[in-house]
Amino acid sequence: MATNNPALDDLGDSAARLADEAQSQVGRLSGNAREAMGRVSDKARDTMGRVSDRASDLADQLSDQGDRVLADARDYVSNHPIGALVAAAAAGYLIGRMMR
Repeated sequence: MATNNPALDDLGDSAARLADEAQSQVGRLSGNAREAMGRVSDKARDTMGRVSDRASDLADQLSDQGDRVLADARDYVSNHPIGALVAAAAAGYLIGRMMR
């Protein structure tokens, strides 16, 4: 929009250029932010996958150890039935005393 005042015309043109430049900068910053968030999201997804895999491995190891302990206990009871009865009676007595 041209006016009879060249100073106002120059000011208007400068304002329009600044607005265009600001819009361009905002667009670039927005794109950069989207890219950065995508990278962060990918890293987080990878990390969570590794954590999940590790937790699953640990759960498997604990399950295996529990199975071994149970098998060892069964073997002990089979090989030493009287000792197992004495140990169970003693444990029951102690638990009963602690519950009073």
